[in-house]
Amino acid sequence: ETMVPATLLLLALLAIGGDCGRSRAIHQCLEFDVLCTADDFEVRRYNKSVWVGTQVHGNNRQAFRAARRVLAMYTRGSNVEEAWIGRTRQLLVSVAENGERNLFMLLPTQVQNNAPTPTHPQVFIQRFPSMEVFVREIGSGNAELEGSLFNQTLTDEGAQFNDTTFFVALCRRGRRIVGRPRVKRS
Repeated sequence: ETMVPATLLLLALLAIGGDCGRSRAIHQCLEFDVLCTADDFEVRRYNKSVWVGTQVHGNNRQAFRAARRVLAMYTRGSNVEEAWIGRTRQLLVSVAENGERNLFMLLPTQVQNNAPTPTHPQVFIQRFPSMEVFVREIGSGNAELEGSLFNQTLTDEGAQFNDTTFFVALCRRGRRIVGRPRVKRS
């Protein structure tokens, strides 16, 4: 398992609360409190959460579909406990400065405290701490460009955040929100 210290967390988080759309997946999204709002973004506090993740090899639809299939196998019993744990509709894509991408799926509430151990060598458990996040909703455009523009907006506003990675969180088809974890620098 990988622990992510809050002080090393990430440039942006794109996330959606509320309705997660229609599917056989569990209707569960990240829980958060809105701390404040600005003209084109808000600051939210997200609760700690546990995700299952895998690296995305490439930047095209086939690469993301392949990564989703690997995560789906985990939820369908491809884990040490052979537990069928169900899937949520909440997905998270991390994009690092070097272009490396990971795809994460929020684990259902019933396994947040005791996630089954993955058997696939490319699958891992990721624990995110409670964190404050700058969030902006975006359309279906270029998330990397939107993340870069949001980074510049936050920099111009004097915000302090870690800018080495940004995230795109998806819950409802065709809707994304861009956000940035707020990290105090000493």
